Parts: sequence; C-alpha cells; structure tokens
Amino acid sequence: MTEHHEVAEVLDDLIQKDGAGSWPPNANHRSLSWPVPLRPYQEIQVELASLLPQENPSLDDQLNTVRIAEYRQQFQSLLREGVNIAKLKKVRDAATTTVCDERS
Repeated sequence: MTEHHEVAEVLDDLIQKDGAGSWPPNANHRSLSWPVPLRPYQEIQVELASLLPQENPSLDDQLNTVRIAEYRQQFQSLLREGVNIAKLKKVRDAATTTVCDERS
C-alpha cells in the first residue's frame, strides 16, 4: 500500500525512522545506552524529580514563584556543571548528519 498511497508512504517512513519501527515510538529510558554526553540530562531529571511534587500544595502565588525560581536555579546549575556543550554538539551534529543522509 505504501508504494501507491502518498499518506501511507509518509506514515510508514515516520514509523520506521522516527518511531524505531513501532507506533507509538519505543522509548529508551536506559541511560547507559545513551551517548555519554546525553547522560547528564537523565541523571539531573532523576535527581530533581523528587522536588516537583509537594506534600502540601500552595495557593500562595509568591511562595510558588519562589519555589519555581529555586527549582529553575538548581536545574540550571546542574546543567552547567554536568553537561559538556562541546561533546553535546558533536552528538547533535552526528545525529543531524545521519538523519539528513537517511532522508536523501
């Protein structure tokens, strides 16, 4: 059907390339399989995940603004400390080149 129907062809291409052969796409949350420069993102998310839920939610806008600012500051600090931008750009460039080559 993909050979004779444009929409089916585009959908098949989406599933095979962007969905890793399945739809919805299979997610890989095993950070050890990620390229080394991407691993800090998973580690930071795990470290900060416990800060998001609040045992006693607040309806105080000022308090919530402070909590949000503190969370963002901690997140940005961990990103600055843990992410090597130069190595990250190499991974991005390699992925971009691979995707462009596949679509050509």
